[in-house]
Amino acid sequence: MNSPAISRPASELLELIRESEVLRSLVEKHADLRELLIQAADAAAESSELQRLFEAVAIAAAASDREFEVHWSGKNTNSAELAELDLLASQANENLGAVLREFCPDARPIGGDVGVSPAN
Repeated sequence: MNSPAISRPASELLELIRESEVLRSLVEKHADLRELLIQAADAAAESSELQRLFEAVAIAAAASDREFEVHWSGKNTNSAELAELDLLASQANENLGAVLREFCPDARPIGGDVGVSPAN
């Protein structure tokens, strides 16, 4: 993932993402997400808010990985615990989305227009 053309903050952010099973998979599948994260890291570094971006990514990664682990572990988990994990992951991902939109307001949805309108 590291390239000489990307900044140190972007490299560090990509390293953090590499540690998350869920986010790593998303970045590997969506090159536009990787580029958005690189742009956000650079913008956050310029505005001295890199720590806030790293925190949003770390929280989203931890919540998403935990949600994935519980859903696919095969263990009997009660529906209340699953609902709570789903909510926490959803909130963390929404927060990450808001932070990314703040640093990259002109970014298009990941995957282009996928999910913008229902298929007929």
